[in-house]
Amino acid sequence: MLLDMYFSQTSMLLMAIGIFVRMLKEKRKENGVKEQLGHTWIEVNNEVHIFVIDDQDHPKMIEIHAELQRLSRLMQDATYVCALYEICSVGC
Repeated sequence: MLLDMYFSQTSMLLMAIGIFVRMLKEKRKENGVKEQLGHTWIEVNNEVHIFVIDDQDHPKMIEIHAELQRLSRLMQDATYVCALYEICSVGC
């Protein structure tokens, strides 16, 4: 009974939040507010590099993608080694 009341109140709260978000978006649209694209930045050798979603214009984009792929492989290898270690430490 208490659990049903909790779920009922939670769903009502989520519905109210959804309505509020929809109203907020409509108000922003009415006022001509545009959403900013997601971006990130990194500082290398005292130089700040800013990246916007789907940015392909950075002069070192090829090198950046190559480094990201290298780091991704390292993380995958580390995860694999970690998983093997956990299996061996439990099973050995």
